Amino acid sequence: MTSAIKNKTIKTEPLNGWLILNKSRGPSSNDAVQKVKRLVGKNNKVGHAGTLDPLAEGVLPIAIGEATKTVQYIMDATKEYEFTITWGQERSTGDLEGEVTAESDYIPSENEIKNIIPKFIGRISQIPPAYSALKINGQPAYKLARKGIEVELKPREIEIYDLFLMDITCHVERSEISRESHAGSFGCAQDEEKSSATFRVKCGKGTYVRTLAVDIARSLGTCGYVSFLKRTRVGNFFIKDAILLDNLIKVVHNAESNLPLVSVNYGLSDILGLEITADQTKALRNGLSIFLDEYSKNSESIVQILNDGKLQALAKLEKGLCKPIRVFNL
Repeated sequence: MTSAIKNKTIKTEPLNGWLILNKSRGPSSNDAVQKVKRLVGKNNKVGHAGTLDPLAEGVLPIAIGEATKTVQYIMDATKEYEFTITWGQERSTGDLEGEVTAESDYIPSENEIKNIIPKFIGRISQIPPAYSALKINGQPAYKLARKGIEVELKPREIEIYDLFLMDITCHVERSEISRESHAGSFGCAQDEEKSSATFRVKCGKGTYVRTLAVDIARSLGTCGYVSFLKRTRVGNFFIKDAILLDNLIKVVHNAESNLPLVSVNYGLSDILGLEITADQTKALRNGLSIFLDEYSKNSESIVQILNDGKLQALAKLEKGLCKPIRVFNL
């Protein structure tokens, strides 16, 4: 079923799956979700897995229909980013939007940067930024920070799996070099001070890239802020498979094309899938627990429950006892 709005075809039939969106700089994650909602119609529930603020770009997994039931598991997945640290200033937000809070003339060398990278790999402690969505007495920290209210956020452990220096650029060239050119050449056309460095990071949940950038700069005895941030991966969702919103709009408005959705369990590849019988499926879907004798020695874990290869539920499995957490209508 479709309906015409402002002479454009908007799809309203029930949909289930993930849309791998490539969010551009400018709109917020919520802006992107609202535009997708309008495209797929009011009958389809829409959500996203992992916020990207307006200054960030890249992979934004959009859940539609039954896929919204798996959002929390996708948000916990491994993520990868590319980011540029511009040297010389530290800012209140850790990026271009903030006020300058400290300055330094010192520009670290390529070798200095490479030498400190191992310090930021593994389990490290990180203090979340004041301009974050963490709740303080029920309010997001960033709202308090914008009111000038100081908040104290406690350090917490995060996991950095890999950190790689991709490129460094000269101050004189910076305005002329496109972000696409950050591909690995470290030489500068002229013997000038280096003003920025671009990294690729693979990290676990809860990592704040802006804080990582500030900590890297401080470790090098200077100041820095994030001038470019791109998320290239969220779990099984990669930037190479993502579609820009403008291109998505063209696809949706083309009656010959289908919405480029991937399956509801596409992002759950790291969660064990168990095939069960039709009778067991019926019991599980009615909210009953079932016993799987072959898994009686398993410790507690979350599993996918399948019947004929189709996702039926997410369940907690402990010593063979399988309790439904989420049941899917697919």
